[in-house]
Amino acid sequence: AGTSGQPTRGNYSLNEVYLELQVPLLADLPFARELSLDMAGRYSDYNNFGSTTNSKFGLKWKPIDSLLVRATYGTGFRAPTVDDLYGGTVSSRDSFTDPCDTSFGTAATSPTVAARCQALKVPANFR
Repeated sequence: AGTSGQPTRGNYSLNEVYLELQVPLLADLPFARELSLDMAGRYSDYNNFGSTTNSKFGLKWKPIDSLLVRATYGTGFRAPTVDDLYGGTVSSRDSFTDPCDTSFGTAATSPTVAARCQALKVPANFR
């Protein structure tokens, strides 16, 4: 629970290159109706915090017409948002009420909680 005291202002620029390639390896053979390799890569260059390269590799195998087996491995990257990087100042208004508080806590309205607090030797008029 926070409210921004200052507006969010900021930006960044990004250049990316993406390449995807599917290579058929085998086709129409016994136990290899289809066998193919999928590869993909993305290079991202951010002006404010550097660059990253992420890739994906996949294999597709169809031993018979009614069965397809796929496997994929990939890496990912989440860039911070403008709000993550340049969000305005935030003041927090966190609060906590002790359950044994006899005026505002749960003990004020729940006999079960009040009994538990008394069993823990919390004073009867605890605030």
